[in-house]
Amino acid sequence: MSDIFLSVCIITKNEEKFIEGCILSVKSIADEIIIVDSFSSDKTKQIALKFPINYFERKWNNDYSDARNYAISKAKGKWILFLDADERLENKYALLKTLVHTKSHKIGGYLLERKDIYRHKHNSKITHYNIGIVRVFRNKANIKYRYKIHEQINASLIENQYKIKIEKKSKIIHLVHQSDDNILDKKQTYYLKLLNQNLKNNHEEPWLNYQKAKTLWYFNKLNEALKLFISIAENNSNPLDIRTSSYNQTAV
Repeated sequence: MSDIFLSVCIITKNEEKFIEGCILSVKSIADEIIIVDSFSSDKTKQIALKFPINYFERKWNNDYSDARNYAISKAKGKWILFLDADERLENKYALLKTLVHTKSHKIGGYLLERKDIYRHKHNSKITHYNIGIVRVFRNKANIKYRYKIHEQINASLIENQYKIKIEKKSKIIHLVHQSDDNILDKKQTYYLKLLNQNLKNNHEEPWLNYQKAKTLWYFNKLNEALKLFISIAENNSNPLDIRTSSYNQTAV
């Protein structure tokens, strides 16, 4: 490994509206910024290349983990921070300080709070939900993203006996509300298609079913979503965190 400390990775496709703000939110703490783009047809590339980044183009193959893992393969840092283009890192120096002072090699990743900001379709009211998400982790060959859709790094860290700690001072801001409704609808339709495809061979997979229920809820298919949330929550063989999240969703 080189003496590069922090690599920031971003995957993009037609993110001209968001990519500059994403880069600006991390460029002062990143030793390198890696963008893997799926041949955007807008000005994403032109905007991104205004900055000293490593820019790669790669054909999209309907697999978010594959794209993220390809970006990881290009990273040289000891630590990786993964962001989406419509996300911003808040209080970035606190995160950098935490990583610099992480001495235990048993700590493999950090869970950050992410503030998801939404705009309701029917009244344009802005609201937000806070979730925990692991987006900072060690750059190790055996740490990889899983799931083609709604990808996660958590399981890889745990299976390799790494601890995941909470970084309390930094936060990711997710600017969902700044996307047009038709773009959000198109994304969610695509997500549902991928979820159904990936559930064909394992129709009881709890994480993918949980995400499917959330997507059904987005499309206002409330009865179908509620039924799926309840079935996930009541299945004692499912992971406790997914069961708990499903119970919480039934109360919304």
